[in-house]
Amino acid sequence: MPYGRSSICAICKNQPSITSCEGCQQKYCSACLSQHRNELSVELDELFNRRNELFEIITNSSSSNNTTNRSPCLEEINRWQNEMHTNIDRIASTARDHVRQFLSESSKNVRIELDRVSQDLQQRQKTNGYVEGDLDRIKQQLTKLNDIVQRFNEQIRIDTSNTKNIQWDSLLVVVPTNANRTTTKATYVPTNSTLYSSSNQQSNSSMPVSHQQFNSNKSSSKFGPYSNNYHSSTKQNRSSSMNSQPRTYICIGCKTQNNYNENGRNNCSVCRFPYTF
Repeated sequence: MPYGRSSICAICKNQPSITSCEGCQQKYCSACLSQHRNELSVELDELFNRRNELFEIITNSSSSNNTTNRSPCLEEINRWQNEMHTNIDRIASTARDHVRQFLSESSKNVRIELDRVSQDLQQRQKTNGYVEGDLDRIKQQLTKLNDIVQRFNEQIRIDTSNTKNIQWDSLLVVVPTNANRTTTKATYVPTNSTLYSSSNQQSNSSMPVSHQQFNSNKSSSKFGPYSNNYHSSTKQNRSSSMNSQPRTYICIGCKTQNNYNENGRNNCSVCRFPYTF
């Protein structure tokens, strides 16, 4: 029996269509309808995977323990910190060298004078040629040299007054790339709860259940994503521990309150994010 072109399935091209997709506006036979839904389910799974990847990126970027995907801004801060430490170490090392050089030059003259006193003492001890006046003179020389040595550190001082003028908080500033930007919220695009409508409104009542209007809420248990990944390992444990009272939970993705289904999978009614403990 020939069929009109408008009533032929859009996929197999040889079977009469029984429903039309409100998304793509194509008509499908019973077998191809299931194929079309499977294709959409695979695409939905891919969107969930992309969403989960974004969650992982956001979680890793905000974690203080993350070392694998470190933000370039954090790396730049670390480089700046290392450079500042290097500069401070260099300045401090140079200042130490200047102090040592000054002390060395200041002690040179004292050392020369002390060598002369040492020779005088040795000579007088060797010849036994010394009297009270000689000893008093040498004693005065040693006292004078001792006063000079004690004043070494008083002849220099360390000036750190310039550091008081440094605006430490302004040395490193986090600046948004767009100072006038405002926080934007992702817009949720609602979807039509009725994905498929019958191509013949009058024949709906006599059609089998599989040929009647296709509702996304009914199809979610069959084609919804992550039914195995998120719930297969804990489904039995949950069913045994749940009581018969209805429960609700808050979606961690969009913060929507949802009814908890203790006998099956729980996806958020808005963003479809799977519920996990």
